[in-house]
Amino acid sequence: MIVFTQYDRLLRTKRFELEDEEEEEEEDLDPNTLNQRSKEEAQKALAVCVQSLKDAMGRIDTPMPPYAKVSSMISYSLFGHC
Repeated sequence: MIVFTQYDRLLRTKRFELEDEEEEEEEDLDPNTLNQRSKEEAQKALAVCVQSLKDAMGRIDTPMPPYAKVSSMISYSLFGHC
């Protein structure tokens, strides 16, 4: 299985990029729209990454393994702390 451990970082990066564009274009996006657009941009970037992996795996006749996107943050609830 392939795990994308820094998906949350990708989301933050896309949000920062959109905020920079917003400032340059003197737009004012509400936070919900900004969050939605950053999720869409992150999903597009992930799709490109997965497609390149599929292409690479296809050249050696190996099936694409399953994948997941997760946060790079450690959840303390896993260790009994809240």
